[in-house]
Amino acid sequence: MSTGKYLLILLTTTLSAWLIGKMTIKSIFHPAKAIKTPAGKIQGALPYFQENHAEQAGVYAKDFLVPDDVIERKLSEKAILDKLKPSIENHVDQFLNEKLSSVFPLLYKFMGEKTLAQFKSAFLTEIDNILPVLISQFAVQLKKNIPVEQLVQEKIELIELEKLEAIFYEKASRQILLYELTCALIGLLTGLLIVLIVRW
Repeated sequence: MSTGKYLLILLTTTLSAWLIGKMTIKSIFHPAKAIKTPAGKIQGALPYFQENHAEQAGVYAKDFLVPDDVIERKLSEKAILDKLKPSIENHVDQFLNEKLSSVFPLLYKFMGEKTLAQFKSAFLTEIDNILPVLISQFAVQLKKNIPVEQLVQEKIELIELEKLEAIFYEKASRQILLYELTCALIGLLTGLLIVLIVRW
């Protein structure tokens, strides 16, 4: 076999592997619409997922990304409750010092600063006890009323794949080039192996 034929083998395997790598990347987004062939439908991975598995992704999001206790746990964290306390204390002060006189004028007349302070302390203690319970109950209702599956499904279905593709090629251009060059290198090495086998 002549040198020219050996070079043709190397060129063919290298070019074929490079094209396969390029087509693999392309097949993530294209074809956007399913094309019927005798072997079955051909469609890009993301368009296919968007059309056929958005609902399943919503179920996954609810079951795995938002576990049953995550909302309750987050809302019940001490750091969140501590952030609420100053606001609650301000409202209690406002009620005792401003609104109590108009709501219970007779009672307010017999209350001095010490009594007001005792009332405030009692209010805040009771709030400390009841607030975690209320938040827990609120979290349970929140989980029931937020349709996570439906929200995720709708968001996936609204994704503009053209924009996503443009961002993908912009942000991952270096990695894409490296992948294509790796495919070409594998093709070249395959060609060299073929040449060695033929010559041997």
